[in-house]
Amino acid sequence: MIRGQPAGISTTARTALGLVSAALAVACANPSPPRAAATPPPAAAVPATSPGEGPRLVVEPPAFDFGTVVAGREIEKEFVIKNHGRALLAIDSVTTSCACAVAQGYARTVAPGRDTVLRARVTMPPGPGHIQRLVLIRTNDPTRPSFELKLDADVVAAASRAP
Repeated sequence: MIRGQPAGISTTARTALGLVSAALAVACANPSPPRAAATPPPAAAVPATSPGEGPRLVVEPPAFDFGTVVAGREIEKEFVIKNHGRALLAIDSVTTSCACAVAQGYARTVAPGRDTVLRARVTMPPGPGHIQRLVLIRTNDPTRPSFELKLDADVVAAASRAP
């Protein structure tokens, strides 16, 4: 800290009620050594609900291996997104690792104890080899704000036909 100049920190936390912000500013006119505080410093912003009271994301199955798939084919799998928490689960975004994968069909919010179905569709590349595609699910779950769903496949060349 520069003598006579204020210094500060601020933080923002997401809660079930929205965003909560807290800021602390300190100015020092005397560069004397710090003394022990008589009272503990204030805590940073704390979510209004504990993680056990908020939404809780569960994806079933948590990953999927399509096994052996012919090159160029399109494959699809349904995944169940569940809310095992006590508050509304908001699905903020769902993105995929490449343009060859699409995730769709899910509800944007899931009530406690309920679920929604996400359909993932992947187009296999033209050549053989192992592939892994990712579907990233971002939510308001305070303990797991994002979940990476892994989709694997072993791509084989299409059988050629004899003339």
